[in-house]
Amino acid sequence: MPVELPLDVSQFLASAAPLRTRALGINPLSSEQAAAQSEQIQDIPIAAELGLVVLDDANDSNPYCLVTRGPASGMVLQLSHSSTPMLAFPDLTTFLNVLVDAVRDEQHIDDIKHHGVAALDEQQTLRATLQALLVRQDDDAPTLLAILFPLLDPTDVETVTLTASDDYFLVREVAARFIEANAIAVYRELAEVLSGDPYGQVARPARRALDQMRS
Repeated sequence: MPVELPLDVSQFLASAAPLRTRALGINPLSSEQAAAQSEQIQDIPIAAELGLVVLDDANDSNPYCLVTRGPASGMVLQLSHSSTPMLAFPDLTTFLNVLVDAVRDEQHIDDIKHHGVAALDEQQTLRATLQALLVRQDDDAPTLLAILFPLLDPTDVETVTLTASDDYFLVREVAARFIEANAIAVYRELAEVLSGDPYGQVARPARRALDQMRS
């Protein structure tokens, strides 16, 4: 049975409908399509855990979705089939405005620029969620960490250190990329440790972070 759409999603889809432009791959769904496609992706554990609601279908297996569960609730995520899903916009209004600009500028949806997400004001729940993911023994935990970690306060050294010290290289990569994005002096020692990691996808962002700290 199709999921029931939140009111803000229905309002977004109604506002976005006039923006449908096949040549640009901009295809906001109808409410019926959004409900049906959202139900279909609940078979994907990450989609179910985040309560993803599908907003568009550019026929590229990379739909934009609203997060409705967890610390990132209300944000827009791109559910990519070829790379780690990432938070793309802080809210539906920002996503709508970007689509308006894309149609005006004749910009394909694959080329729209994602907006950075800021650290959450309420960090306690986020910190508890991240630390719970660190002790989970399943394949989805590293991906969920990568999605949610940009919402962490950059000065939360304890959580970053725990992540950087994990046995699994994909989890350490999350810490290394966070340090690269927040190359502040308090992470110099961690960056130095991670820069020597045997996995290049951990070591490379750590080295770039060190370069930023030295410049």
